[in-house]
Amino acid sequence: MKSLNHFPSTFNVNYIVFEKNDTAFLLQGYVYSNQKKYYTTIPVDILRLSRLIEHSLGGQIMQRIWDRFYSSSDPIVEVNPKKHLKMDIRLKSSELGILTNKLKTA
Repeated sequence: MKSLNHFPSTFNVNYIVFEKNDTAFLLQGYVYSNQKKYYTTIPVDILRLSRLIEHSLGGQIMQRIWDRFYSSSDPIVEVNPKKHLKMDIRLKSSELGILTNKLKTA
């Protein structure tokens, strides 16, 4: 295995998953680096993700996410940004703790 040489600057969110009574969200998505997509799931503290989304996209988007989570009676709820919000969510990889030396290719 070799490490990637290019630092991925953006994490593209495919799903935000919330398990009721949990203290973190799971972000499922990918980074694009060295002309390849690298898919991963990242746990992110609820307050941290709320601040990141509010800072980059505004409080209204985070409110729509919360509305989706709390309108469901399911114990695990997911938000697909493209389907439920009609938009893409891209967050800075560095703010999520994604580092070059943690991405590996086989």
